[in-house]
Amino acid sequence: MTITEDAGSTRGPDRAGLSTFLRAISDLLERWKLVLGIPTVCVAAAAVWVLFQTPTYRSISRFIVDSETQARTGGGLAGLALQFGIPLSSGGQSPAFFADLATSSEVLLAVAAARYPVPGSMPPSVTALRDIYHLSPLETSKGEDAALRRLRGDVGTTVDQETGIVTLRVDAPDPGLAAAIADTLLNALNRFNLERRQLRSRALRQFLESRLGEAARDLASAEDSLRLFRQRNRAFAQSPELQLQDQRLQRDVELRQSLYVSLANSYEQARMEEFRDTPSLTVVDPPRPPYGKMRPRRRLVVLGAALLGLAASLGVVLLGRAVGVVGPAELRAWDEVKAAARRLPRMRLRKRG
Repeated sequence: MTITEDAGSTRGPDRAGLSTFLRAISDLLERWKLVLGIPTVCVAAAAVWVLFQTPTYRSISRFIVDSETQARTGGGLAGLALQFGIPLSSGGQSPAFFADLATSSEVLLAVAAARYPVPGSMPPSVTALRDIYHLSPLETSKGEDAALRRLRGDVGTTVDQETGIVTLRVDAPDPGLAAAIADTLLNALNRFNLERRQLRSRALRQFLESRLGEAARDLASAEDSLRLFRQRNRAFAQSPELQLQDQRLQRDVELRQSLYVSLANSYEQARMEEFRDTPSLTVVDPPRPPYGKMRPRRRLVVLGAALLGLAASLGVVLLGRAVGVVGPAELRAWDEVKAAARRLPRMRLRKRG
C-alpha cells in the first residue's frame, strides 16, 4: 500500500504535464482554422509586399593601383617638387585613397552626369541617370543633392590591406545598369587621377621652365666672368692670389652647370609626366551584370512570414486557453494587480489659464 502511494505521488507531476500537453494539442486541433489562417494571411501579405518591391542587383568589380604609377608619382614627382620648394603632396596614390575617392562628390557627379541604357527598353536606348531614378535636374542644388545621396547609398568600397585590392560594389534596379554605373565609376576614377597628375606635372613644369631660364642665364654669366678673368690675366699661374680667384670662378661655373643639368633633366621628366595618359588603375575583375538579384530574397521573406504567422497563431490559441481557465488563485492575483494599480500616483494635467 505504501509503495503504491509513493509511485502514484511520483507520477502525479508527470501526468499533470502530459494532461496539459494533450489539452493544448486538443485546443490546436479544435481551432485549426485559426492555426492555419494566420500563417496563410502572413504569407499572402509577404508575397504581395515582395511583388511590389523594386529588385536590387549588385555588380562587383576589383582593381589595384598601378605600382609603377604609385612609385613614380609618390616618390619621383613629389620628391622632385619638394626638392625645388613646391609643396606637392606625395600621398593620394594608396588603395585607401581611391576607395574614398569613389564616393567623393566630384566623381559621383561625373557618374550621375553620364548616360546609361534604359532598363527594358526596346529598341535599346540611353538616357541620363536622373531620368532613370526620377530625380531633379543636376543643374539644381536639389537634383545634385538627391543624386549624391542616391549614389552614396548604392556605391560602396572595401580595401584588402594585405593585397591592396579595392573591391567596388554598385547596387541598381537593373543588372545592366549596375554594371554600367560601375564601369563609368572606374573610368571616372582613372580620369580624375589622370587630370590631377597632369595638373601637378604642369605646375612643376612651368616652375622648372622659368627656373631653367634663370639657371641658363646664371651659367652664361659665370662662364663670361671666367672667360674675362682669364683674358685679362693670362699669367695667373704665377700669382697665388690670381690662382685662388680663378679656382673660385671655376667652382662657380661648375656649380651652376650642375644645377642647370639637374633642372634640365627634371624639366624633361615633368614634361613627360604632363602628357603621360596611361591608366593608373589595373582592373582585376571588371564589372559584369549580375545574374541574381541581391534583394528582396523572396523565398526567405515568405518563409519568415510563414514561421512568424505560425508562431503568432500558436501564441493566440495557447494564450486564449490560458486566459479561459481562471481559478480562485488567478482571481486573487488579479485583485492584487488592481489594488497595486490604484496605489500608483496619478498625474493630473493642470489647466492653462
